[in-house]
Amino acid sequence: LQWMHDIGISSEPSRRLVELFAKMRLPRGLRFDWINCAGWMMLKLCERELEQYIFDQPLEDIPFRDVRISSLNPSSVYMAPMFAGGSLMFSQDFSQAARLGGSQSLGAGDMGRIRATVDADDETQGDAMDVDEYLRNRTQAPNFDLFVSSKQRTTSAHVKRLQSSLRRNVQSVKQTAESEKLRYARRYEETKALKDRMKAERSHRVEILRKYRYGDVPDVRIKRTDILKPLQRLVLLDSQIAKCVVVSLASGEVIKKNLGETEVKGLKDEIHRSLCLHETESADVVEAVLDIAHSFKFSLSAKNVVAAAERSGSYHQAIHFLEKQALVSGSVPIPAGRRGVKRAVEGSTKGVEDSDWFNLSKLYLCLGEHDIVRGLYEKFSKVQETRMALNEELIGDFDKAKEIYFDLRKCSDLGEVISGDTPSELELDLWDQGIKDCLVGLQQWENVRAWIRDELELKEEIHHSKCTKIWDHENKKELDLYIRSLVGSLGLRIVDREAMDVESSSVQAQLSTLALDVLFNDSEAFQERRRVMQDDFPCESAIGLLLDREQYNESRFELVKKGLDLVKGGYSKFLERWNSAGISGPVSRRGLLRSLQALVESEEYLELCKASSPKVEAVQDLLSRWSGRMPRKDVDLDNSTLHVMCCRLALLSHLKGFHGLDVASKDAAVEVSIALSGLCRKRGNFTTAREWVRRAGECLDDGSGGGSRDLREKLQISGLKLQVAVAGRGSEGEVLAVRDSASLEVGDSYKTLALEAEVLAQSPSSISKALAKYRQAAKACQGADEPSRQDSKRGEVLFKFATFCDKIHKSDVIADDSLPSQYVGCMLSSMSLGCARAVMHFPRVLEVLRSVHDKTWDEFRSRSKGICCRSVLQWLPQLFSEVSMATRAKAASSSAGTAVDVRALLLGLLVRIASEYPQDVFFAYRVVRHDVDRGQLKPFWEEMEIQPGTMNLLESFCRSLQLLQDPDQQLKDFLTALSTALKNPEGSDFNAEYEYRVVFEDCLDKTNKELGQVRLKFATDKLSSQITSKLGQGGRFMKPDTKAVNELNESVKTVKGPSTQQLGHLSTFLDRFDGSPSTEVFEILIPGQFTQAFQGSARDSTVKLVSFDTNLKVMASLRRPKRLIMRGSDAKEYWWLVKNGEDLRQDQRVQQVFKAMNHVLRGDARCAQARLGVLTYEVVPISQTAGIIEWVQNTRPVQDLFDMVKTENEKCASEYSKLYKDVGAYAAALKSASRAKVLEEQCSTFEAIQNMIPSDALRLSVLRFATDAKMEFDMRSNYARSLAGICATHYLLGIGDRHLQNVLIVERTGSLLGIDFGHAFGSAVQLLPVPELMPFRLTRQFLGVLAPLDTEGLLKRSMTHVLTALRRNKEMLTQTMRIFMEDPTVDWKKYARMQAAALGAGTEAQSSQASNSSRSKSQRQSTQSTPSQMDRFLEVKDKALQDKFDGWHPRKIMLEELQCSQFEWIRKEARSGGGIHAILAAEAGVSAPLDPFDQAAALIQHATDAKVLSHTWKGWCPWV
Repeated sequence: LQWMHDIGISSEPSRRLVELFAKMRLPRGLRFDWINCAGWMMLKLCERELEQYIFDQPLEDIPFRDVRISSLNPSSVYMAPMFAGGSLMFSQDFSQAARLGGSQSLGAGDMGRIRATVDADDETQGDAMDVDEYLRNRTQAPNFDLFVSSKQRTTSAHVKRLQSSLRRNVQSVKQTAESEKLRYARRYEETKALKDRMKAERSHRVEILRKYRYGDVPDVRIKRTDILKPLQRLVLLDSQIAKCVVVSLASGEVIKKNLGETEVKGLKDEIHRSLCLHETESADVVEAVLDIAHSFKFSLSAKNVVAAAERSGSYHQAIHFLEKQALVSGSVPIPAGRRGVKRAVEGSTKGVEDSDWFNLSKLYLCLGEHDIVRGLYEKFSKVQETRMALNEELIGDFDKAKEIYFDLRKCSDLGEVISGDTPSELELDLWDQGIKDCLVGLQQWENVRAWIRDELELKEEIHHSKCTKIWDHENKKELDLYIRSLVGSLGLRIVDREAMDVESSSVQAQLSTLALDVLFNDSEAFQERRRVMQDDFPCESAIGLLLDREQYNESRFELVKKGLDLVKGGYSKFLERWNSAGISGPVSRRGLLRSLQALVESEEYLELCKASSPKVEAVQDLLSRWSGRMPRKDVDLDNSTLHVMCCRLALLSHLKGFHGLDVASKDAAVEVSIALSGLCRKRGNFTTAREWVRRAGECLDDGSGGGSRDLREKLQISGLKLQVAVAGRGSEGEVLAVRDSASLEVGDSYKTLALEAEVLAQSPSSISKALAKYRQAAKACQGADEPSRQDSKRGEVLFKFATFCDKIHKSDVIADDSLPSQYVGCMLSSMSLGCARAVMHFPRVLEVLRSVHDKTWDEFRSRSKGICCRSVLQWLPQLFSEVSMATRAKAASSSAGTAVDVRALLLGLLVRIASEYPQDVFFAYRVVRHDVDRGQLKPFWEEMEIQPGTMNLLESFCRSLQLLQDPDQQLKDFLTALSTALKNPEGSDFNAEYEYRVVFEDCLDKTNKELGQVRLKFATDKLSSQITSKLGQGGRFMKPDTKAVNELNESVKTVKGPSTQQLGHLSTFLDRFDGSPSTEVFEILIPGQFTQAFQGSARDSTVKLVSFDTNLKVMASLRRPKRLIMRGSDAKEYWWLVKNGEDLRQDQRVQQVFKAMNHVLRGDARCAQARLGVLTYEVVPISQTAGIIEWVQNTRPVQDLFDMVKTENEKCASEYSKLYKDVGAYAAALKSASRAKVLEEQCSTFEAIQNMIPSDALRLSVLRFATDAKMEFDMRSNYARSLAGICATHYLLGIGDRHLQNVLIVERTGSLLGIDFGHAFGSAVQLLPVPELMPFRLTRQFLGVLAPLDTEGLLKRSMTHVLTALRRNKEMLTQTMRIFMEDPTVDWKKYARMQAAALGAGTEAQSSQASNSSRSKSQRQSTQSTPSQMDRFLEVKDKALQDKFDGWHPRKIMLEELQCSQFEWIRKEARSGGGIHAILAAEAGVSAPLDPFDQAAALIQHATDAKVLSHTWKGWCPWV
């Protein structure tokens, strides 16, 4: 504050803002407080403008009215002192009356008094205190009991006692059992009712009013400046509030209007200068500067913005500013030009090094967004070799990338033309940066220093007084890399003999001289260097102090003390930078946390060095602590992690060389080498990983002793893992080279045996040896006596052996009948050990059981007893599907055979699951119980050891959910199905007698007490009498003719559905349900809570159903589904959507496949790092026509986000409808598309309609919840990741009907969620009268959310990662999808009949569609009763699925699917010469499968093709 008074800032608002930036260079101690001081000074400007009172008129001229405010409301009390602006003198008689708790009636004489109603305590009576003093002294809340009556005090005390009791109950709930949770729920309801009664009583009570004498000033008589005082104090205390104040005031219209051209130019110059200040390290300051510059539409130097962001960690704000600046300037991401030429970008004066996109790429890399940078460079690079080098660099092959970069640079220096094109200026700079990055990645530290010396043209060492260039601020990165390279080379001394012999003395001398000269030289030339070394390199300086042996022996204590001072200074600098990073700098904070480890370990070692000869126990304790701080396996090897490990190696080198502790330091160094090898291997940097393995092996074999058995085994495992990784990308010779360089001898543990087998399995000639090794590993694994924490590792070994057995069994490479039994046994054992990957392969186990028997069944029977029941809950549909197929096979066969034994095997497992999770088993059984119990002596449920009361309760629950359907809807469904069955009695399996009996009980039986008011009213209607007279009385079905059924159907269609939203009107059971232990012996659990990710059996954490909300929400769709709210025993609400009349098994299975895909993506390194996946929700079918769906809260359909452009959207719909009035218009347009000119006109018309809506309409709606730049960046990233996941997964599953109501947006995160999967596996292509010709939805508005980036930067790479991971796990995923084929849903059976009718029942499927089918004929014949229809239908689905996973062009696959359309004209137009063929055949003639990258590019091009979108059904809204 004293500084602000001394510098004398102007009182004019327009000048003060400019002067604040001009005075930004504060003393060092205040530079992080600039934003606070600026906020305080900006608020000071407002005092002069806000001196007037809030009310302009005199108070006696202002009419007042009585407003009663309860004294129990604390918010009204805290307002009084905040607005203290005048005298608050109260009359004595009023104060006394208030203390006595009495009330006074107002007579005619009171009308002249000014009255207010805010209660006050003793502290606020008398003269008003100053606001600042009040804020400093206020420490406790007022005593409300002074102003309430005794009755009120009693009630208030009762509430407090209840609240205290509730708090004790909550603590008890956390420690004890379920009964406490239920008691808490009941107490919650009681307290809520009591509060409601108290509120009603208070609303009728007449309370006291505060009285004022005439002329007294009440609370409302305040000045506006009084509001500023608490805000000024907050501004000085909180930098976030200060930033908001500065930006708001500086961006206000008042200041903008008062600024002239000179002031605006001065403000821009000061903002430019402030970004260049080295002291500008506060994130709040940088963010405020950029926000102000954006509000004034200033164009700033991108290079300076990036530099400020790197100093402060404000990456998101800098990205936000530069992206907006790039959009305004219209600059292209990559400008072309020659080396050394400063080309203008779209009329601007920026050079390449100051290009917005060039600097944005640096910021993206700082946030770890490598895919964005790769996409930008690949899109705009002119030289093909540049893209190749980038690909090699980003997959971790730095050695190959370095060679490409060196060759490119050599050709450029010689003036040769590369790839027939001239490289851009950016590419030339990119090559130099790429070489440097590759050298760092390969950890060739001497070459790094040589490159820096050559780049900066350094002639002296950096510690020399004449070497000044590298110490300039613009070369800070080079200085940082140079010093880190010295530490890296020093660390190699302990593990690398070559490094020890060649450059150890030079590196040691450089670092030691640098530390001693810079830190102890008092000349002025070294002052800035001393500050840099103390602030930025405390650990390196401390290490350098210890390296001179002569100095260390003579003045060891002084050097150690100086080193500790440096480390403490590093702590202070760390805290300073941590605070300045702010809430928007998580990436910067992560890097700071990693650097903190180097400070801690340096301090620990310096404390150890205080003793002349450290004790062995102290050294062992230190090394033990360091061993526990190894990098996590899931952390990428970035430069900060690498530097921490290099610092540790340097300290270990000093420990070995100066204190003679060779064995201990060597073992610790080997452990670090193994860890670094693993991190390099995971990154794909096999060259460096091989070097670390070699160094560790030579270090253990140097003859000095040391190296425990566990340490040598770790080295063996690391070398073997490297061999496996190289085998997946390299040749067999490279695999052997890895092993030779590591000098490994494989041990006999199950880990090493399994890795050796995995290496051998890569070579076709070594399959037999690999099988033998795997069997040894499995035997050692099952016999290992290890703690339970090693179960997961043993499970992984058994899983790999099982998958290997299955692979060679399918390929028939080895004729071994024991392979199926070994597969089943090892896979189930792996599941019992908790291997999540093995759980995902359980459907394959069921398929193997179906094809083999004897020993395999014995393995299943014995091994399945150890499986955790919860792990297979997600596969209950597959289990019951297998039981159904076995039951049908038995009914079709006269002998018992294999099917009976498989059924018995699976029923044994189901019985065990039902004993722990009866509800989940019951729901799954209820859907297929007719198939499961067909031909059996007793129903399956009677074989379960479950209490009958549980089954009866669950059956009542399911029946009540079905009764939530409108009765007219249920009748329509029944009459429609009956009409279809009467028309085609032979091809239908509709059981009319059973279905009519159900309909009669639900809709027509007046005596049914379970029915609610709505259904009872419907049962007494005249229409019900007509139905029973024609179909049968009392539920006894009389077969009618088709005409009578059609007449009844037309009559039912005229019935208007009920408008009630009360649960009791539809279901008395649900309305009266009480799940508390005192009322029900049996219990119902909240559905779906055990089918989440497998986490073991946690029965003690189950949530029970307590009651239902009495209100329903009826959705405005065709079937009028209802939203039902369940209340759980954990006092939470669970929202569900109850749907009837639809087979939800398809939605459930789609979600099941999505969960399996998410499991695959989490196991893939790149997908996990990019957090790619698909949002899922629970679907619980309770019958073949009913079920419940989890209601995902905080979501909105995309359609609802277009309210702001509703007019434009309606105009587009109107114009598009003029083109296509009906289905015939679409057919005509598709037929005419065979003519190129007509097709071009159709595309132009569509693009004109599309341009009526602003391209950023959806983007503004999605990002409207973003409160800052980081949140906006995260929401866009979440949107892009979820869009990539949806596009890739929906394409593979053939999901269609993606209209705007079927795509939801999560409002707070920006992620996308797909719903309603009625059209899957290409049904929208084959069955709709207007076929969907696009693979997924990727329209103009959906792409607009990615702006200013596009599909190259944010979508294509993510889709490539997803497709790569899913295609790699093709077998597991297709096996998961097999249930669609083996147990078709009701809709699939209907679709098969429709397709058979269209193509002809006797026509054989096309040979091209049957040739690649993976399903065997025997499997298909066992799954349906009409193979001539269903078999052809499933062959088409199966072939399309296989082709998508194999990577065939999407247009080619779609044309083949269209050949099986149920419409003749579509099949004709899809052939060569037709209009649809002309639209899709542009790239459909590809003769080989595409790789994932090209497949993603083809999909994006297909989905965004205007030719496709211009022929899309209008309800799909293709213009959005």
